[in-house]
Amino acid sequence: MYGGRTGGLGQEAFLSLGWNLGIDDLDAVLAANARCNDLGLDQVSLGGTLAFAMECAGRGLLPGGPAFGDAAALPELIEDVATRSGPLGDLLAEGSARAARRLGPEARTYAMTAKGAELPCFDPRPQPGIGLGYALAPGGPRYDALEHDLDFDPVAGLGYSFPEAARAGAAPAPAGELNEERGRRSARLLRLWSGLDALNLCVFASTPTRPLTIDRLTTLVTAVLGEPFTLDDLLTAGQARLDGMRAYALREAAASDGFPDLLSEDLPARLHDEPITTGLYEGAALNREAFARARRAFYEELGWAHAS
Repeated sequence: MYGGRTGGLGQEAFLSLGWNLGIDDLDAVLAANARCNDLGLDQVSLGGTLAFAMECAGRGLLPGGPAFGDAAALPELIEDVATRSGPLGDLLAEGSARAARRLGPEARTYAMTAKGAELPCFDPRPQPGIGLGYALAPGGPRYDALEHDLDFDPVAGLGYSFPEAARAGAAPAPAGELNEERGRRSARLLRLWSGLDALNLCVFASTPTRPLTIDRLTTLVTAVLGEPFTLDDLLTAGQARLDGMRAYALREAAASDGFPDLLSEDLPARLHDEPITTGLYEGAALNREAFARARRAFYEELGWAHAS
C-alpha cells in the first residue's frame, strides 16, 4: 500500500487508471494516482493514453505493448511515459493522438480523444450534451465543462434543480435526446458554468444542482462588488470567458505545426458507430446527423462560427 503523501484521489483518477485499464486493484490505483501527482501527470490523459496502447497491443498494432488488467506493469509504465524512457515511453509521452499518428491510420480509431486530448471516462453516448461539451468546449474535453444530461432528465434527474436550470435556459429533457435544442441547452449550461469559473466560484457547490443557487451567488457577488450583480451579468461573464478561450485556442491551433486535432469539432467515430452493448443504456450511440445539427445549434447559441 502506498504510504506517502499525495494530493488525493479524484473520481476521474480511479476510473482512468483503474477500470479503464481493466485494473481493479485499489492499492495499485492509489499508488498510480500518487505517482502521477508526484510527477505532475494528468491522470485522465495518462489513463486514456495507456488504454489506447493496451488496445493497440491487443489488436497487433503495437507489438510488445502493455496489456489490459496488468496492474503490476503500471508503475513502470508511468515512469517510462514521464521520462520518455524506451521506445514505448517516448511514443506515449505526448498522448494518444500523437502516438496514433505515428502508428498509422488504423491506430487512430482507438485514440479516444477530442481536440487532441483524451476523453474523460463519462460515456457521452447516453448523455449527448456531455459529448457536445467534449467536442466543442474551447478548453477541450472535461467532464465538468457543463452539467450532465442525466441531472435534468424528467424521470431520472434531480427534480429540485429543474427551476434553477430553467432560469439559465435549460429546461428538463430526456437525457438521451439529441436535437437542436440539446445543442442550445448544452451551450447555455456551458456559458453558466463558465461564468462560475470566471468568478472563481466552485461549480461543485453552485447552481443548478447544488446549494449555492443563482439568488445566493448573485447576492454574494453583489456584496463583494458593492453594486448589483445579476444572472445576466453572470452569463455575460461566462460568454466573455468562452470567447477569449476560443480565440486563444484558434490562434494556438493555427501555430501548431500542422496538428489538425486541435481544430477538430468531432468525437471519436466509435461513439457514433459502436453502440453500448450491455447495461441500462444498451444500444445507445450518437447519431451523426443529429449530432451535426446539435453542434450547429450550439455554435449559433454562442454566436460562434465553425472553427474550420
